[in-house]
Amino acid sequence: MTSKASLKLRILVVGGGITGLAAALKLARAGHNVRVIEKSRTRKQKVCGLRVPPNLTRILDEWGLGEEISRYGSTTTGSECFSMDTGDFLGHFTWQEAVMDEVGAPFLLMHYQDLHNILYQAASSAGVHISLGTPVIQVETHPPRVRLATGEVIRADLIVGADGSDGITREVVEGCKVEDAVDEMSFSVYIAAISREQLKKDPDLDAFTRTECGGPQCPLWMKTSSHAIAFAVRKLGITGDSKLMRLLDLCPTLQRRRYTRKGAPSNWTDSSGRIVLMGEAAHPSFPCITHSASLHVEDAEVFGWLLSRLHNMEQLPHLLGGFEDIREERCRAVHEKERMGMQMMWLPPGPQRDARDHMFRAMMLREGWDEEDLRMQWEEVGQTFGYNAQEAVEDWWVSWGMLRERNLKP
Repeated sequence: MTSKASLKLRILVVGGGITGLAAALKLARAGHNVRVIEKSRTRKQKVCGLRVPPNLTRILDEWGLGEEISRYGSTTTGSECFSMDTGDFLGHFTWQEAVMDEVGAPFLLMHYQDLHNILYQAASSAGVHISLGTPVIQVETHPPRVRLATGEVIRADLIVGADGSDGITREVVEGCKVEDAVDEMSFSVYIAAISREQLKKDPDLDAFTRTECGGPQCPLWMKTSSHAIAFAVRKLGITGDSKLMRLLDLCPTLQRRRYTRKGAPSNWTDSSGRIVLMGEAAHPSFPCITHSASLHVEDAEVFGWLLSRLHNMEQLPHLLGGFEDIREERCRAVHEKERMGMQMMWLPPGPQRDARDHMFRAMMLREGWDEEDLRMQWEEVGQTFGYNAQEAVEDWWVSWGMLRERNLKP
């Protein structure tokens, strides 16, 4: 049960994606008056799949959304790996049952829109006022307020920027136009959704969605500077593996996005202490990664917990600073791990790729896992899957938060 803040703020969240809705839900449950402003005219956000790792399913279950998530998500246990050039089966990696039991939550696959709808309904039920089709054209800090394209001005005690890495709130916090990261790799992302009924017509493709082995798998195709991943949710100038080509042939359309990651902002809070960034606005990541949603919901969990302790305005800068302290290093570490994973998938022909493929084959051929094997896998996933956002913020509060609170008292 979320504690209620003694001092209740008027909080305006700019951006109605997963980050904004999760933050709004947690803040409303902490007793604040929350409004979400979203420029899109409809609730439909993205047509794509979403990986929901254990560190995310744990939070959603604690928020009372576990039953809804289980209804729409499918548990997965790992990935099958293929060569994109030849279609050769390279092997697979599987998260062992003992390791996942220690993590304490399942890894799910679901549709982005399903999670968005679940958070939308939960936020609305918690009393959040959600305004669609309301683009923000100006953000001011003295006092905190936003001006909409309609001319309406909305005042608040605090503005949460959840409008992405190139959103207007980050520009205000940075005081300048947001630039691409220096020396950052640039690439194209193609996204499509295929009907389950279409897959049933091809036994090879339908096999990817079946659950006999503990859940649908995530087939992963790899080649130099490219990879493709597919997974079951609700139901490219590429040549190579025939199964991948058949999957692409079934796509009614492919959404293409040219992507270069933005640099991280120097600060997550503006000089007035009344605008705070979270999600992509605070820690830009690569698209279609494992933790694209989990880091954002972790932000919401930590931020909502901190603001549930608010009892006077003098605390606010201290709590905003604590939010950045808790989250910045965690996000940086996860992004680096994701980057290393992409580089592993994109290896050119040579000794490093051969070693990678040997590792996948060895995992497939291994009969039984001893204690050392399980320990190594735990070390690989424990810091990401096993991360508990509530424990992290509680640890910070005991170590630093209460000390700073005492220093604030006259």
